[in-house]
Order: sequence, then C-alpha cells, then structure tokens
Amino acid sequence: MFLSRVNATRFQPLVVSRLFSAAVPLLKYCTDKPPIKSWPERLFPKRLVSMITQQQNIDLALQIFMYAGKSHPGFTHNYDTYHSILFKLSRARAFDP
Repeated sequence: MFLSRVNATRFQPLVVSRLFSAAVPLLKYCTDKPPIKSWPERLFPKRLVSMITQQQNIDLALQIFMYAGKSHPGFTHNYDTYHSILFKLSRARAFDP
C-alpha cells in the first residue's frame, strides 16, 4: 500500500487557530501573584502534583498549574504535572465539547 506524505504546512494555520481559540478562556488564569498564600520558594514537579491533587477547587488547581509554568523561575512542567491537571479537569468534566 502506498501512503502519500501529508503537507504539514497546509494544516498549520488550522492548528494554530484552534490552539489560540482554546487558550483564550484560560487567559483569566494568568496572574502575577501566586494563587495561594503558602507558595513554596523552590518548586519541584512532585510538589506541584501534590498541590494540584489536594486542591478541591478546579479553577484554583488550574491557576496553580498555570502560575507554576509561567511565573516560577527555573520550573518546567513534566509528564506528571500535565497528567495531574488533565486528570483533575477530566474528573470534573471541565472540558467543552
């Protein structure tokens, strides 16, 4: 069977527009202040996973996730942090169809 190559540049504008439209509602979660008062000085992925999973408020869990990735120096998300926030949001059915 012959499979042709798909031109990736043809689909790029569609992907970018979908990503942007999906990110617009999340802009309210970007803040300069830590979402919780007891924010750790040094943040590790394991600690962030713990903070997200212990949080009962879904919006606050997402704020914690977003703040850690954007405003905490030297921190980068990994598989565990992405998994924890996606699991939390999916259990709350917090995705639009």
